[in-house]
Amino acid sequence: MSRLIWHIIELMIIFGLIGVILTNEPIHSLTDSQKSTVNTVIYNLFKIGQNSPDSFLVWNGWKPVSYTCQIANIKQLALGFDSTVCGYNYIQTVHNTITDAGLDWVVRSIATTKMRVSGAGGWNATYIVLSTDSVTPNATDCQSNSRNECNLAGNLTATAGFAAALGAVTYTNTTLAGTNPTPSYTVVNTFTSGATVNNVQKAALFESKSTADMLSANVGIFVWENTFTSVNMVSGDILQITWTITV
Repeated sequence: MSRLIWHIIELMIIFGLIGVILTNEPIHSLTDSQKSTVNTVIYNLFKIGQNSPDSFLVWNGWKPVSYTCQIANIKQLALGFDSTVCGYNYIQTVHNTITDAGLDWVVRSIATTKMRVSGAGGWNATYIVLSTDSVTPNATDCQSNSRNECNLAGNLTATAGFAAALGAVTYTNTTLAGTNPTPSYTVVNTFTSGATVNNVQKAALFESKSTADMLSANVGIFVWENTFTSVNMVSGDILQITWTITV
């Protein structure tokens, strides 16, 4: 057998071994299709009084949807708006960054109940907090072993209409029924601005034992955070957040 053939066989063996090594390593990357569905946040923005798309918002990433008139919500009525409000709708979808403390929360969430109630991770991550902070999310923003002591920079919990909110939660495929089930849960909340607030551009999903704790001092850890295109909110504007966590 010629030296060339032996050389080809050697290369095949080497690359074959490399293939075995690689395929036995944990796979952490996501495919493009998985990235489009795993841990996404959908922002639906209603800009009151607008009858056409705002070019600045569209240029910077907000997708225009439609002009619409709708029944005013309770908060808009309390602000003095008529029973019907009109404006323009936009939408934007982004992905999450899980924090180091969030990873702690995940570990505790799959551990025993006794472990879960002893520290961070004892409660569901279902509180949404908004912020004006422009810094790119980083895993260290809520550090490991933080327990219940993380604070989201620039949070709007003391601003009219933007208090930390316990979202409405929907669970999917929790029984793992059917073929290739994918368990997930969705947290939804609608914020109605009670004043002019500029540069709203970040959100975080907190775990906390009570709304009172969240409102008093952001007592909890934020498991996930993300940024979206900055928007200036005026009184009566609506920002609905739909946060989906897929396991």
